Amino acid sequence: MSNDTAMHASPEVKRAQKRANKSSSQRRTKRKVFDEGQTDEERRLLRVEQRNIHHVLATGAYRTRQRGQETQEEEEDRPTLEGVRDTNNELFQHVSYTRELVLDADNVVLLTNNYAKQVEQSVQVPRYDAIKVISALKKQCTMRKDGNTFFDWATLGVQTGVCYNAVPSKVVFAAGKYEVGIAAKPKKAREAKVKDTSEAVRPDEEKVVAKGDKATMSVADTCVSNMRKRITEKYNANISIKEGAPAPEPLDPLEILLDPKSFTKTVENFFYFSFLIKRGNVGVDKNWGIRYEMSKDNEPMGEHRQAFVHLNKKTWKRMCAELEARKQAVAS
Repeated sequence: MSNDTAMHASPEVKRAQKRANKSSSQRRTKRKVFDEGQTDEERRLLRVEQRNIHHVLATGAYRTRQRGQETQEEEEDRPTLEGVRDTNNELFQHVSYTRELVLDADNVVLLTNNYAKQVEQSVQVPRYDAIKVISALKKQCTMRKDGNTFFDWATLGVQTGVCYNAVPSKVVFAAGKYEVGIAAKPKKAREAKVKDTSEAVRPDEEKVVAKGDKATMSVADTCVSNMRKRITEKYNANISIKEGAPAPEPLDPLEILLDPKSFTKTVENFFYFSFLIKRGNVGVDKNWGIRYEMSKDNEPMGEHRQAFVHLNKKTWKRMCAELEARKQAVAS
């Protein structure tokens, strides 16, 4: 190549020529994993210790007996697998380059394999391979007859059938015992449906037995009867007081129906009072508002109607205040 050709060469060609002129030792660079902070001598000593750990794990030169059973010489000369693991973890703290990192990875793989071997040794379960099984079968099922040796398949079939019906020794199933009978659930006998012909009873008409020889009567009838007795007593007392008057004045319902101590009891009194109006035993005096008067001789009145009364706690408190004001006015 002439000088003119070299002068007009592209930049890519020039970079390729420079790379070709460099030696392999000059192109080699050190690849680090973490910060350097280590000399070549420190790295060499670290690799020596890592290789020693690799040798111990590869040859199994560590204590395998349980703690407290090893001799004094073994305790001094041979480290435990846990000690080898701790030493490898301490060396890993000083690993900064890929070369040492590869050695540490190899040691971790060997540690895992050795721990797996220890676990297998701790499980004392008899193992069987194909050769042992075949030898045992030949020993148990080989028969000799008329100078000929043959394999007794009938005996093998009998022994195999036993295996299907029994659980082998030293075998544990994760889901529990193999031979566990299923508890039969009692089957409910079918019963013919019987049509209920009894009469439905409302809760407020529940039958109760009165004391003595009185006939049975419902709860609602009992309460209505008691309410009627109270009204009759008040009405008769009013007649005796107003004996000279042409007709007794209607009674004030607040004195009978209103309970200043219980809102619920007041509602019940109004409820039972409505039954007396429905049956025609009590009438409401329109001139006096919610006052009532008994019919003569306790006979049902000719015309009777019911009305809805909105009663809440606010109205109840106002009625209690009205009743208290009336009592004070009478006392004064």
